[in-house]
Amino acid sequence: MAKNTLKNASVWGIILLGVFFRLQEYFANHPLWLDEAATAYKLISLSMGEMIQRGGSDFGKMHAYPAGFLWAQKALVSFLGPHEMVLRLLPLASALASLWLFARVTQKFFIYPWDVLALALFSFAPMPIQYANQLKPFSLDCMVALGFLLLFLNIEKVFFSWRRLLALTLVGVAGIYFSFIGIVVLMSWGGLSFIFYLRSGEGRKARWLALMLSFWALAFISYFKLSLRYFLQDEGLLRYWHGSFAPLQNGLMENAGWIAAQTEGFFREGLGLPAGLGVFFIIVGLATAVSKKERMTLFLAAPVVLMFFLSAMRLYPFESRMLLFLMPLTLCLLVQGAFQFWQFQSPAVRPLLAAVTAVLLLFYPLRSALGYISHQQSKEDIRSVMAVLKGQKQPQDSLYINDSAQYGYVYYHCYFGWKEPEARLIKFSDEVFHDARGPYIYLWPMSVSFDERGCYATSASTEDFTKHYLSGRGVFGENKRTWLVYSHPRLRLPEFIPAYLDREGKAGPSTKARNAAALVYDLGP
Repeated sequence: MAKNTLKNASVWGIILLGVFFRLQEYFANHPLWLDEAATAYKLISLSMGEMIQRGGSDFGKMHAYPAGFLWAQKALVSFLGPHEMVLRLLPLASALASLWLFARVTQKFFIYPWDVLALALFSFAPMPIQYANQLKPFSLDCMVALGFLLLFLNIEKVFFSWRRLLALTLVGVAGIYFSFIGIVVLMSWGGLSFIFYLRSGEGRKARWLALMLSFWALAFISYFKLSLRYFLQDEGLLRYWHGSFAPLQNGLMENAGWIAAQTEGFFREGLGLPAGLGVFFIIVGLATAVSKKERMTLFLAAPVVLMFFLSAMRLYPFESRMLLFLMPLTLCLLVQGAFQFWQFQSPAVRPLLAAVTAVLLLFYPLRSALGYISHQQSKEDIRSVMAVLKGQKQPQDSLYINDSAQYGYVYYHCYFGWKEPEARLIKFSDEVFHDARGPYIYLWPMSVSFDERGCYATSASTEDFTKHYLSGRGVFGENKRTWLVYSHPRLRLPEFIPAYLDREGKAGPSTKARNAAALVYDLGP
């Protein structure tokens, strides 16, 4: 009785700590950064059809997120408004649900206190905390994977009722539309369960499972024809993820180097653990499982293997944040290895070894979690820049805005209720280029109209970029008073542009925030 009380207190204490870490970031309410602002802009301004299907040769409107995730986000925005905390509500709810689901999973895999250790590693891991509070679908992926894992661990109960079979089939179909990895885990665990039933002579259960797998395959094919096939045609997207596809066609050393780099990033950035420590315990666990022919280990390892081969086929990037759903599975493999290593030792040293193992494993992710919440800061702060711009920009002023800042501009125009029916912008390239004549940028005009709330209505832009050398004159000289707005989480405003404007005119009061700025210049006589 006392042991159960201690176990329950430990589990709920760890869950509450995980909730605390995730809510700290959520209520900090950081400004949207580039990727989030691009998603928010499309949720507010585009239809579902435009976001999940390609129009002609245009990939610009499509968004590489699951259709169900986008639909749910649009529904939340419609009911609650396009506020930052609303936009991040679904990822947060998914992350909190994942904590509870993983607690259930660990109790099926481990005895106390090893289940609490696995739960603590997940609660403190940096990447699950980070993406609990970003407008991205990775927390939902994690929740979907853990939910399906629990269903398959209890699948014996499903076969007693056709209603449960139908419910599981429909839940699987929904998972395919709400998460790109839904089909991966369904086919991994459904396929393994089908094989187990066939080998054990349980033909009836195998037939029911085959029927469900067929429905899920048909659902995936329909989604692929509706939307997913377009992403495979997007050369820009494929180039962006090029380094995250397994280079199996290359030499042994290059493959080994790639695997080592991806493994290091997965453990260090995702779980906050040294890769060597994690890999050691996983190898111990896998070796023991193979010798004992443990089915549960196959369940945990199957999606990892399948994702690697999908990466080699250039169908899914093998990159830490895209694999967030694998992190709880990896932690189960890791803790299983730690437990097996502990069992190999003599009873005299086991208490000390258990304590050392727990401290060694928990130290790094807990330090990461504490450091993360104590140094909370946004990736970029275009919100502060837009607040200044709204208060100081005059109708006759020119506005130049870099390509990456356009999404934040449109979103925060609505956020602040800027009563401006139409805005004429001139976008400039994120980078300064160089050739024999010197540094240059590209400019192209864009006009945006807004509704009565200040939210995006329509826009018109030209694809005719014009090349402008910063060694010449009149690049930014459309009107006397000119604003230059720049925002990007990875780039700084190139020094050539302020230097050019200093030569051309007189600088006014500037507003600078984290990775964002609004500069105003008097360029006229």
